[in-house]
Amino acid sequence: MDKELAREKFAQTLDYLFGEGSSLAFPLDELNFEFSPRTKRLKRVFFQNKLLATFREDGSLALTLNGAEILSKSKRFLENCVIVKDLAEEPIRKGRSIFVKHLNYVGDRIRINGEVIVLNTKREIIAIGKAKLSSNMMKSFKRGLAVKVREGKLSDGY
Repeated sequence: MDKELAREKFAQTLDYLFGEGSSLAFPLDELNFEFSPRTKRLKRVFFQNKLLATFREDGSLALTLNGAEILSKSKRFLENCVIVKDLAEEPIRKGRSIFVKHLNYVGDRIRINGEVIVLNTKREIIAIGKAKLSSNMMKSFKRGLAVKVREGKLSDGY
């Protein structure tokens, strides 16, 4: 797969997963791609030597905090986010899972096993994870695991 095809695949995947036009937030011409040496499939996406996303075997993306920061410039960003209560922020930054009772806001595009960007009440990115419930379920349930955090952003910048 050449770089142009990889760029197009990445953009289409972003638009599908995070809403049409989400790929416009990314500097597509400046991205670098890593391919599997064995299968030649697209594996990872980098910008300025920072990992933005990894392609999963099912074709979806696993964003990193760097990728979420760039995606935050998208118009449809909040549709893929949850905002957590202040009391839950510190454990979530350390990688703890998020339960329904800790949510203040749930975006409408969240699907089971989809990527979720976790924000604090100041709308700062504090973690990234995988949804265990859909947005409708998160809004209607009183208890249960909402998001399994994959990567937390510690408050001291590490």
